[in-house]
Parts: sequence; structure tokens; C-alpha cells
Amino acid sequence: MPKISSSEAAWRQVWPLIRVVDLKMAEAKAKQEVAANLKILKQPGGGPGGREAQRLGALGRLLGVLFGRSAPQVRRLTGLMAASRHLQGDLLMRSMQSSEHGTPVYVCCTDETSKVIDLVLSMYTRRERVPEAEELLLCSAGTTLEQVELLLRRFISARAHGREGLLYCVGGAHLLPYAVQCGAVEALRRLRERLGFEQASALVFVSGRPDQMLTNALRQHSLAAGALPREHLSQAVSKVGELYHGRQLEAVSSELNGVGKTHHILRRVAELQASLKNQPVLNRVEIRETTDVSTLVAALLADPTSPKLPTVVHIDLAHILPSHVDSLLFELLIVGTLRDFKNCTAYHRRPEDVFLVEIPNTPGEHTAGQLSLCTLLPRRPTCAWTSTGSTWSCQRFPPARGASWSTSGRTRTSRWWARRSRP
Repeated sequence: MPKISSSEAAWRQVWPLIRVVDLKMAEAKAKQEVAANLKILKQPGGGPGGREAQRLGALGRLLGVLFGRSAPQVRRLTGLMAASRHLQGDLLMRSMQSSEHGTPVYVCCTDETSKVIDLVLSMYTRRERVPEAEELLLCSAGTTLEQVELLLRRFISARAHGREGLLYCVGGAHLLPYAVQCGAVEALRRLRERLGFEQASALVFVSGRPDQMLTNALRQHSLAAGALPREHLSQAVSKVGELYHGRQLEAVSSELNGVGKTHHILRRVAELQASLKNQPVLNRVEIRETTDVSTLVAALLADPTSPKLPTVVHIDLAHILPSHVDSLLFELLIVGTLRDFKNCTAYHRRPEDVFLVEIPNTPGEHTAGQLSLCTLLPRRPTCAWTSTGSTWSCQRFPPARGASWSTSGRTRTSRWWARRSRP
């Protein structure tokens, strides 16, 4: 940490982590304040020779000086369907008021694991705002007890830092290992006994399965909360793309393989590059079965394009994906921040960047059906099959000027169409 005042490379590592706390802070101001307060780390017990707990305490005091008065970021979703503001049906629309007494902890379960993202998005859509990184933890099998406890501590002291309006959420709690679920319940009990809920906001655990250790231990806080209709959620996702992305979010799909999904994305990239004097703007990021948050953050940070230009991020999904990929996409495309706790790095989506998601073709859209968020993104199909009598026709759209293509088998090729006999 002391090296950041003299080393630009060290500052480049620290700056993304600072932005996790306060996205609004200007970089020059942040660097100046950190350099001016580094003496806190040199106080007794805070230097390299001190114990770990003392050094962490000194680091905490430094962060308190820097961000103690930072206001929470609020990104509004204006102009949503009127029905989305009236389908309340749960108590998650508000935090505990200062005059009320009780336990502002709720446990909600969905009937399918794929609907966890729907319910999480619904809770914030009802509040007409985008979920923020500081109030949301989407779990995976690799989520640690430390990550859960950090969110619990933010929840328990929310009012003291002007965050009584935030809704703290642990999504996908069923993915937590058994030991982490036990630790989370115990940590919540200790914090309640030690600090109480007088300064707390509201906390909700969302699980994709009901019979879990955490949900059973907190069953007295169970709350029946349903997700909004899909058309309301789709509109909310579109608003995020419209208001907080360089261009609208887009999922590119087709009814069969090899008919131009990647071609369509590259054409969009070429259009943007043409407006920027043909400077490269493409960053292709693959998500495969072995992809975790560390590899995804590393791929996003390894952006080969100029930081002065907007980047088109092509998210290329494989046919087989990890169970937590929907959560990763939600944090990237909606929340806008991906945190790699293992390597202490973070990726922040820039407002000018463009994200295009290529959905692989599988029978019955099996892969897309497992990715709730992908089905909510604005879709751009690249082809569609229709049948007329004994022939099948595949139309590719929108047709590129001067383009032609062919398919294998008993096929007759024309400019925009391919027709073949029904097998």
C-alpha cells in the first residue's frame, strides 16, 4: 500500500478496489487522499512488523477516513410499466423504519434454481433502481464465509453510514457449502447479540431450494415473495442497457448453428470501428465450463483495445456452462462490477462500453433456458426456419448487402435464402 504514492503500477492495482467502495470518486482525488493518509498505516501496530489483526485495523481506519462519508450510489430505473410499481406482494419494498422494532431479515425460496435471478431482479425493480455491488452477493460453490460476513456487517451498520435505504441480499444461498451456511447463521446470531438491529437496513436470503441448512435455521423469517412477470423484468433489463450502457444490451441467437451469430456481432463491431477511424474496439471473452469469476475478471481486464475508446465486449457462451454463470452475467451486465476475492482484483463496466452476448444453439434452447438473464436480454435472432408444404426455408436477417451463404446437404442456395427438402 505505501508504494502507491510512487508507483503507477501499484496504483493501477489499488484503484479498481477503491472504486468498489465509491464509484463516484475521481481518480486524482482518491490518489491524493490515499497518499495523504498513509501515515495511518505507520501508527503503532499498523506497520509491517505488527500483527495481522492490528494491520487490518489500521487499514480499516484508513478506509474509514477515505469513505466514511461516501453517499451510496443510486441508479434509477425510470419509465417502467406502471404495474411493476403496484405488484408489491412482499415486504421487501422498504427497510425497517427508525420507529419500528423487529428483525429485518427475510428468507425467500424459489420453486426452481433458475428463477433466483428473476426474484433478485424483481426486488430491485419494484424499488425502481439497479442493484449495487455493495448490497448484493450472488453465491457460488466457491463463496467464502468471509464474503457473507462482510455483507452482514454492512447490513447491520447501514444506518450509521446513510444506507438505510439499501436492500442487502444474499442470492443463490443454496449454492453455499454446508459449512458456510452454518457459519453465516452463526455470524448473524453473533452480530445480533453484539450490535442489535437498531442501525440495520433490510436483509434477504434468496435460495433456489427450500430444504437447506440456512433456510431451515431461519425458517421463522420465511417470506412468500414472487417474481414479477417476465415482460416487466425484460423492460427493466432493457432500461439498464438504455441508461447505463454505451449501446443497448443485446443477446444474439439463432435456431441452428452456423448461420451468422458471430458474423452479426463482427458486423456490429465493424460499424463502430468505422466511426472511430477503424481503430480496434473488440474484446472477445469466452465463457466455458471451467470459467469462474477469476478467469472472467482476468479476461475482461486483459482488454487489448485502447482505454480511450469504447470497447465492444463479445461474450461467447459455450454449450456447457457452470451453474453460477447466470450470476456472473448478472453482476457484469446489470450490477456492473465483478469482484475476484481470490486475487484481490475487480472489473468495473464502463458506461461507454457495448456488450453483445452470443447464445449457443441447443435443441429447445436448453442452454438459454438455464440462463434466466439471457432470456431477459433484448434478443436479435439471426435466422428462422419456416415450412411450406414439403420444404423448409431458413431466412437470415437482417441480410447483409452483397452477402451469400450456403448450407450442407440437399440445399439450393440463393442470395438470402436456403431451401431444402424435409427429411
